[in-house]
Amino acid sequence: MTETYDEYMDRCCKSLANFGWTFPKNFSPAEISDLTIRSKNRYQVDEYFLDYYSKDLNFERILHIVYSSSFLNKQYEVFEQCIKTYKSGLYLVTVPALLMVLEGVIASKGEDKCFMMLEAVQRNIDSSDSNTYKKDMWRSFYYFIKLLYETKPFNHDRPNFINRHWIMHGRDFTNCKQADCLRLFQALYTLVSAGVDMEVTQRKHQL
Repeated sequence: MTETYDEYMDRCCKSLANFGWTFPKNFSPAEISDLTIRSKNRYQVDEYFLDYYSKDLNFERILHIVYSSSFLNKQYEVFEQCIKTYKSGLYLVTVPALLMVLEGVIASKGEDKCFMMLEAVQRNIDSSDSNTYKKDMWRSFYYFIKLLYETKPFNHDRPNFINRHWIMHGRDFTNCKQADCLRLFQALYTLVSAGVDMEVTQRKHQL
């Protein structure tokens, strides 16, 4: 049976999430498809985004979009400090703080448990028109959150991907790297870009 475009993009979004990243709005479906096809492992994708965000103010652009959104709600101050610690190379501090921001943004919409988050994201996927950026962003965020919140018992080997429970319970934060910070910044950017009923504020910020 021939794969539909919608099925193909779902597979690309899932592959991208398994590599540890969400679908950023400033990438085309063709670029995401190409990246997932030619990448053999997570480390290659990490290197791609590390290089991408080191050039042409790409990182500053997504920060401005996240910061200027009312979707950030009460997380502005923490987000500002995340930017400062990241730019100071304090990645071990930045990752747990970004997880707090991400959870705060989601909780502000009334979804404070993992399964409720997944249900809420699935509703947004289902309500999005087929073959749209918004649907692809929601799908990639769904698969990313599912991986980030995956149950990994503490008496087992450490996960090979950042795990919310291991980090926030002090089991694995010493392994957080620059790429882990960027994947969480990008996840926030994806969430804000795909978010429903978001209004851009006039808040000004010097990054």
